[in-house]
Amino acid sequence: MRIALITIGQSPREDVMGELRRYLEGVEYLELGLLDGLSEEEISSLKAEGSEIEYVTRLRSGEEVRVSRRKLEPLLERKLNSLRGVDLAIILCTGEFEVSPKIPLIYPWEIMASIVESLNPRKLGVIVPLQSQIGYAHRRWGSLCEDLKVCSWSPYRDREPDLRELADRQLVIMDCIGYSIEHEKLVSRFTSALILRARPAIGALLRVLRRIW
Repeated sequence: MRIALITIGQSPREDVMGELRRYLEGVEYLELGLLDGLSEEEISSLKAEGSEIEYVTRLRSGEEVRVSRRKLEPLLERKLNSLRGVDLAIILCTGEFEVSPKIPLIYPWEIMASIVESLNPRKLGVIVPLQSQIGYAHRRWGSLCEDLKVCSWSPYRDREPDLRELADRQLVIMDCIGYSIEHEKLVSRFTSALILRARPAIGALLRVLRRIW
């Protein structure tokens, strides 16, 4: 089995791969970034305009950048369709994209959504990186619970969060691939809820794939 791991920023993403690598033992993989090889001007041109959905990611330097989902989609489709000898791809992002790849493409947010559906929490909390993503998060997660609270906190900035509003939640979704185990520990100071992150969700899938592929 050969897997492509695709970040929407620049590769390598050692912050992400440092946590995922243990799930990849015995698996051949390559890591790619949608912004690899782009100039500062080209990256700047990918900013969201107006009410476009924007995602946040990281450059190789560690710098946070915001990008338009619409503008990333052709980059993602070209990257996917240029792959050779790859069995499937995993997007290292919890966002959604409208693309038509020639190989299976796994979206971490779909794994997380299926877990939420199985647990069926009444009170759900969601943490997103950007204030501008709060409405988007309500549209994505609102149908999976009776009572939803969404707050923003970027994993790419050195800022202590204030997440007291999540204290009464039964389940909290950390809706960005950038959130680490250290971020999870910070969230646990504010709530006793079960906390779901993207990286362990991807890891669980990789464990299954290693057994059946």
